[in-house]
Amino acid sequence: MQNLNRKRSPKPLWSVAILLTAGAMSLLADSTTEQVASRPTAAPPGAYITNDGWVAPIQPPVEKPTLDAEITKVFILPIREEIQQKTFDALKRKVIRCRASGAELIVLDMDTYGGGVGPALDIARLIKQDLNDIYTVCYVRPNGISAGALIALACDQIVMTPTGKLGDAEPILMGSELKDVEREKIESAL
Repeated sequence: MQNLNRKRSPKPLWSVAILLTAGAMSLLADSTTEQVASRPTAAPPGAYITNDGWVAPIQPPVEKPTLDAEITKVFILPIREEIQQKTFDALKRKVIRCRASGAELIVLDMDTYGGGVGPALDIARLIKQDLNDIYTVCYVRPNGISAGALIALACDQIVMTPTGKLGDAEPILMGSELKDVEREKIESAL
């Protein structure tokens, strides 16, 4: 039985995006001679090597196409509202039409203070999976706060106006007392 109260050294935040291989999974368990012996010995290129093993960033499944000097099929999809299920549904319909029209570049024209985490994650997944072969840009003018920041980070590139803002993405309960984390989230946009 594992001792769950044992303190572990903190891992870098980017180690969350690791390949779930036998070697990476062994980082999550206690280090024993048997587990160390079963780890792969060769780390892949670009891996971060620690005393406990290695972690590597996930490689994109499809290489993004490079943008030609002359792009003829650009689509601009506005996101100018609170992120809700209807936002996701509308973007999904528009993405289908863009793909059918041979889109080379899709620009998300964003101005939002955020919204629901579920729809934001659905939109991010839509961008990363359904648009993995089309170059995507998030144009923040001026707000990409909370759920908007999650969506912007899913795009290949973020372009901001001089007054543009990307803000903290932290779930908060409306109507509750502002604790340190909630206060920091609100103040990050200000």
